[in-house]
Formats: sequence, C-alpha cells, structure tokens
Amino acid sequence: ISVNSITQNLIYAKYAGDFNPGTYDVAITNPDGGKFTLVHALSIMPSSDQSSSQNGVALSATEVIKRVKPATVLIRTIVGCGSGMIVQSDGLILTNYHVISDESYISVYSDNGNIYNAIVVKSSTDQDLALIKINQSGLATGAFGDSSESGLPLGSDVVAIGFPKTCNTDRTIEIETGNITARRIVSGFESLGELLQTSARINPGNSGG
Repeated sequence: ISVNSITQNLIYAKYAGDFNPGTYDVAITNPDGGKFTLVHALSIMPSSDQSSSQNGVALSATEVIKRVKPATVLIRTIVGCGSGMIVQSDGLILTNYHVISDESYISVYSDNGNIYNAIVVKSSTDQDLALIKINQSGLATGAFGDSSESGLPLGSDVVAIGFPKTCNTDRTIEIETGNITARRIVSGFESLGELLQTSARINPGNSGG
C-alpha cells in the first residue's frame, strides 16, 4: 500500500491470537494525522481446527458453541424478542420474520454486551426469514453448513443456541443439544420446504438462532 509516498508491504502471517475469521476494514492514520479506512482490506482465514467441519470432521458441541456464540445476537422489539445470527461482518443479521414482523423499532444485543438499533433490509413472510442490519463492522460471523440429507442425515448431532424463555427480561444465552429425528414437510407450511425435526428443545425466544 502506498500512502503519501510511504509504502508498506502486505504479507500472509500466522498468529495464535483469538481472532474470528472474516473480512475486516482497516483504519489507517497517516504521519500528518490524516485518517481513512480501507474497506474489506483484511481477511482472516479459519485455522485448521476451525476448518475441520468443512473437511468432513464433525465438531464437538463445545467447539460449535465457541465458534457460533460470538455471532449469536438477541433481538428485541416493542412486542417481543428472539435470536439472530450475524452473517456478514458489516452487521447483516439473519433471523425469522416473525421475530421482527413489521416493527419499526428493533434493538440488537451482541455477545460483547453492545446494543445497536437495526433496520430491516429484506424479509419474506412465506419463508419466515428476515435480514436486518446494524451500523457496525468487524463483527464475528456464523457460517452456513450443509443441511442436505447427505450432509445432515438422521441422527446427526445438533446444537440450538439462542435466547429462549426470558429474552424479554435478561440476556442469558442458552444451549440445547440433541439429534436430527426427522425430515418432514408440514401441512399448511409447504412454502418452508423440508423442515428438520430435532430432539433439542426449542422454546419461544430461540427463533432466529
């Protein structure tokens, strides 16, 4: 990078710190005090243990929670609450439509304790999905897995992470483990496609997690 005739090389490096994989903006301060931001200039790749699930090696529940918890958020509106997952480091969050409905006031509580206002970017009542956005960058993100029958066969271990039961009164994240017990299309909800049935307990407030 060349900034005011000062050149700095970019290199690949390994660091044993606790960084979350993702793409981040880089803030730079010039010698004269000027500041600017390089958008999406830094990419942090998953370490070998983080990539193990993508190589056919199942992660333990503890490893799943360690990876996903920082990207799990509590969502509150005037009439209710639920959970969500940060899917882009620039603040894009995936949740269920019924969590946010047509609410104009949406608050997002991140894993590190910060609170943000959110806006609805896109939603689908048929799919019961919504994308909301907070004004923040450099966030930890969740990764999409393979939910096909070959990727997640009956009996597969699953972890449900979210803010059930008391999401209106506190911010306690809860973990439930179980297995995939069935794959079914539910009458009256055909627009949702094939649904996964799990023995992990799902309670009000888990929606979107």
